[in-house]
Amino acid sequence: MSDAEARLKTELWVINTDGSNPRQLKHFNTPDYPEHVDGTNCIVADSVWAPDGKSIVAGVFTMKGKSRHAKLMRIELQ
Repeated sequence: MSDAEARLKTELWVINTDGSNPRQLKHFNTPDYPEHVDGTNCIVADSVWAPDGKSIVAGVFTMKGKSRHAKLMRIELQ
């Protein structure tokens, strides 16, 4: 794994259209959260809103050493 890959981590955030009220929806890279994946870098990408506006589907990619995995996750909004 390159140095850039070792540092690459992203999360899923939403924000109001005027730039106010940023909210982190998931904490894949932060310990002590249920969605945290220990020992793995998570990258959240390619998200899309459900038509009803109540959930987001996102691609979540994990990297641990040479192992790479991808899955789609539906994230319900409150």
